[in-house]
Amino acid sequence: MKKFLNSFKTRSFRVGGYSVFATLILVGIVVLVNVAVNALPKRYTEIDTSGLKLFTLSDESKDLVRKLDEDITIYWLTTKPDDSIGNLLDRYEGLGSHIKVVQIDPEENPTFINKYDLTYYTDNSLIVDGGERFRYIRNADIFVKNFDYTDVEYYNAYGEYPSTTTFDGEGAVTSAINYVVFANLPKVYCLTGHGESDLDEDFENSLKKENMELAELSLISEGSIPEDCSVLLCLNPTGDFTEEDVEAIRTYLDEGGKMMLLTSLMTRDDQRPNIQALMAGYHVIEQPGFVVEGDSKYYQSGYPYYLLPNIKSHTITKPLLDGNYRVFVPYATGTKTDAEDYWNPGETITSLLRTSSSAYTKFLNYETLEKEEGDIEGPFNVGVLVEQDAANGESTKIVWFTSAFLVDKNASAMVSGGNQDLFINAMSYLTENESGISIHAKSLSEDYLQINASSVTFWEVLIIGVIPAILLIAGIYVFIRRRRK
Repeated sequence: MKKFLNSFKTRSFRVGGYSVFATLILVGIVVLVNVAVNALPKRYTEIDTSGLKLFTLSDESKDLVRKLDEDITIYWLTTKPDDSIGNLLDRYEGLGSHIKVVQIDPEENPTFINKYDLTYYTDNSLIVDGGERFRYIRNADIFVKNFDYTDVEYYNAYGEYPSTTTFDGEGAVTSAINYVVFANLPKVYCLTGHGESDLDEDFENSLKKENMELAELSLISEGSIPEDCSVLLCLNPTGDFTEEDVEAIRTYLDEGGKMMLLTSLMTRDDQRPNIQALMAGYHVIEQPGFVVEGDSKYYQSGYPYYLLPNIKSHTITKPLLDGNYRVFVPYATGTKTDAEDYWNPGETITSLLRTSSSAYTKFLNYETLEKEEGDIEGPFNVGVLVEQDAANGESTKIVWFTSAFLVDKNASAMVSGGNQDLFINAMSYLTENESGISIHAKSLSEDYLQINASSVTFWEVLIIGVIPAILLIAGIYVFIRRRRK
């Protein structure tokens, strides 16, 4: 017994004891560090390394939130929190003191949604509350399903179109913040009475998402364009404007009005002389026929009139250029501009979409798509922005796309939504709603690295359990070995 007690006084016991004590201190430090790390917001502990930066907020969102001067609360309605949504909301909350995220379990608080006149909710949905106004964001608005309506073979085989899911959380939340903050929303009047097309539902919903109100306008009954018109939208007229229409539109534009015009190839050359004359007054001249692209880099393989034009640099096109997106415009007509010496004082004309110099025009009754003598040579603009200083100090702005396929959902699907983004960006520019520049949804099929819940568990076990255990065993081994010497 005495020998056993004396063993605790030996040098080997003291050295081993120090090792065990040091191990216990190290374990304590690791535990404290892990607790501290877990207490930090995810924006500091989870790294977004995805190619599309799934949780990295765009400059547009950051600028909007940082300019807030009033408090906004984002209520997260969930019984089973989704890590992706939580990660995104944490990043919004980290942008400034005016954003607060509150997690609500509707099963524990069933009367909460009654305050917002909601009869139902979906799990992992959001309410963005600005005090005077709020917006409800469904889970389906965050995880958006996109159907490929061009894959008829798949539909015939399975009875449904193939789909992919994109993460549009940032777009939905930023739009909602923009909505609850700004009282005056842009109003878009869709011109009728000339055989115009209806705006595709997907594109219409995108405008509403950017907080734009839509209304129809018939000049034959109204006689003039309302004062609250933010943008006059003329979509694919199959007839021409009357002289009275042109006078009303020109009066509106001369006072700093904004217009978007989308036209399609006509079956006759003389079907819209008044529309052409209106635009010629701004020195943009539509060329007869449709554009055939001679450079294979700028059309879909096998179809030289299915244009993939060169996207020129501008505020409208910047998000597409940054994301390396394309725009798809089949059967476009080409425009050219008068020499700059002929432009009006204070007028600028900017090309948004442009063909190569190898492009040329063809009429519908062509016998060959090969270039022939008499064909008009490019380059052509198939998307152009006209800006003109108005006498009242405002700025007249006109965007003209010469293919109505720009707002066709199938055409947009061919370029991963690039057409839709361009349309929304252009409308936001015309309404001078900078925060409305479209934020592209991000594909969930993209590989990305995130420290998710399972990874956190793994690292907790490794750091708190495995490594200290190894160190403790090593300390005991050293202690026993030295005791035997």
